[in-house]
Amino acid sequence: MIIRPAAEADADAAARVLAGAFGDDPHIAGLLPQERRQDRMEQMFRFEALSNLRTGGHVYLAVDGADAGAEPLGVAYWGAPGQEAGRREQLTEAVAMRRIYGRRYQDVKRTYREAARHRPKAPHWYLKVLGASPQARGRGVGSALIRHGLAQADRAGVGVYLESSKPENVPIYARYGFVEISEIPAYGTSPMIGMWRPAGQQG
Repeated sequence: MIIRPAAEADADAAARVLAGAFGDDPHIAGLLPQERRQDRMEQMFRFEALSNLRTGGHVYLAVDGADAGAEPLGVAYWGAPGQEAGRREQLTEAVAMRRIYGRRYQDVKRTYREAARHRPKAPHWYLKVLGASPQARGRGVGSALIRHGLAQADRAGVGVYLESSKPENVPIYARYGFVEISEIPAYGTSPMIGMWRPAGQQG
């Protein structure tokens, strides 16, 4: 297994993997309308991959070294320190969100605002999403992806932040040096837990 940076051409494959990984996630499922939920989830992850890449973030794929052309085993989206969408990207995001979330758009927008309000002010890498294909679970895919990103953050000397959408994942992230710093309210869905890892924290 190797970790490689994704290009925009990988967005569809990344979205398929994450839609499979998060199919039972209560937070994300609660944000999306029930009709065509899985399709909307795939659209959401595809848009987020493209948006992240176009605004200076990173998307990494875990792939089988023996078959690099196969579907990724796992995916991680990382926001970079200081990354910020410009006015054009913000307008594009608003249009895409209305299309993807439909009648849930206002709740989603309020939830996103709460998440942004709880993010640390210090420069940091932001683990936006991490998921492994159901077929690849148990192979250390998530661990490889997160360690890859943490190593880069440590080299840059900055902390790392994430939001856990499942309470049962909190102890997993704690193994990598993350600690709980906030509960993030959500609208029409379950809350998230903000977690912080200081620069160079061993885990």
